Amino acid sequence: MIRLSVNGYQLSVIVKIATVVLGLGIGLIASGCIPARVPDNLSHTPGPPIVISNNWYQGVIFGARVPDGWRVITSEAASPQAVIFASPENEAVIRLTSGTLNAADVTSSTLRTVIDEIRLTDDRVIISALSAPDDQWNTFSKIYEQVRKSVHASQP
Repeated sequence: MIRLSVNGYQLSVIVKIATVVLGLGIGLIASGCIPARVPDNLSHTPGPPIVISNNWYQGVIFGARVPDGWRVITSEAASPQAVIFASPENEAVIRLTSGTLNAADVTSSTLRTVIDEIRLTDDRVIISALSAPDDQWNTFSKIYEQVRKSVHASQP
């Protein structure tokens, strides 16, 4: 065993002390990154809760199956429950809302649009809409019908 000493102190002791001091310093710096309390924007997030899990969207009024690979865009916190499913290449969108849907807001000169009503088991009405290009209408309308069939009332 080789022992080195610097000014009469063994090198291994100096290394141990330096390691402890360095560890304490890193610990103090890291503890300064932890907020003292939960920030206001995280302790109370506005709007009704939603859950997206295993290709299912679930809100407080209704839920629906999300088509494979489609993005989920939720509504503003203060508005009625609504969701938009956007196709992977942004070619088509499916809208579901518990509020009203103004046809002028969802129609486009470049897309074909259909708007329907879905009556839930609790007698609430959900408005659904599909907007997609004419040349891909058959493909997207099949996906739209699958989503419509999956829409269900949320459990209280």
